[in-house]
Amino acid sequence: MTQAEQKRQVFSGNHIKNIIQQAFKKYVAKLEDGVKSGHVDSFTQEQLFFLGFSQVWCRKRAEFTMYEDLEEVHAPREYRVEMVLKNFHPFAKAFHCSPKAGMNSKHRCSIW
Repeated sequence: MTQAEQKRQVFSGNHIKNIIQQAFKKYVAKLEDGVKSGHVDSFTQEQLFFLGFSQVWCRKRAEFTMYEDLEEVHAPREYRVEMVLKNFHPFAKAFHCSPKAGMNSKHRCSIW
């Protein structure tokens, strides 16, 4: 996979996150008691959204899968989460990231 292809995937993830977050907020607004987190009640609903968003790409990686990732036709999973969320101000706000934190990008790529 070329760098240009990886950038396109991360770029499309930047667009999708806005739509997904808006849908989540509409869904939560319809619930009487909001979203229940089960075992992790210390998280806000906004934080739960971001945890759920990133969980989709989460997996335990065996050493041999690192070599598979080199032949993968998609950007590495960590980039598909990390690059998207560090470009999303609501993420930094939800987790109270300091301005110097790596996940609180100073120069965000934002279209909407």
